[in-house]
Amino acid sequence: MTDWRTWIRKRPGLRTALIRLLNLGWSLFPLHDGVPGPHIRRFARRIGESAEILEIGGAGLSYRELFTCRNFICLDLRAEAPVNLMASVYALPFRDQCIQTVLLFEVLEHLAEPREALREIIRSLKPGGLLAITTPQYWHEHGWPSDYFRYTRHGLCHLAESSGFEVESLTPMGGPALLTSLVLSNNFGLGKDPIRRLLICLPLTWVCYLLDKTVFRNNLTSENPDTRGWAVILRRPGPARQDGG
Repeated sequence: MTDWRTWIRKRPGLRTALIRLLNLGWSLFPLHDGVPGPHIRRFARRIGESAEILEIGGAGLSYRELFTCRNFICLDLRAEAPVNLMASVYALPFRDQCIQTVLLFEVLEHLAEPREALREIIRSLKPGGLLAITTPQYWHEHGWPSDYFRYTRHGLCHLAESSGFEVESLTPMGGPALLTSLVLSNNFGLGKDPIRRLLICLPLTWVCYLLDKTVFRNNLTSENPDTRGWAVILRRPGPARQDGG
């Protein structure tokens, strides 16, 4: 009996195209609720192979598998997988200038003293070292232990520069269409189970990225875009060190 799977297997070109389309869809879909997937992967490509990566706030969800490094440390206040070091961002247990890259994904809004945290991070970074951040501009109140801030482009630049960083890149994470789809997903629980994520959220994400690239393309290039949040790369001033120490 011929079914749709047999029909597709007999057409290897179509099968390959469908697999590529599905892979593209998963690359667009958030790895973490509300975090547009492409930006984390772009960070991974931009950072490349790193001697040391410190991920802060990775309890319960780490991006370790997307990054290539010799020494990956996941730090949090909670002893949950995949955390392998418990400590506070305000008192990192590292000597000065010993970390090459720090990841701070969807954490900055939960820090009551963000400037103190960034100054502690820059103390630990090697000259030329990178800090990669994602943080919301619009989002519902959420998360453990508390939710303190939302960040605009201007607020992030001020915070970074007053903490001693140079802003290397600042990218809006989606436009009005993606923001609307994430609000709907949160309020209707569309992403709560794998079936709804696959059948509803994944196609909706594709459509929203297309709308933001076409209908709302001027929004993303404007000085003050209407975006869900920001993907930021900050650099500690100074020439990058090539040694592994």
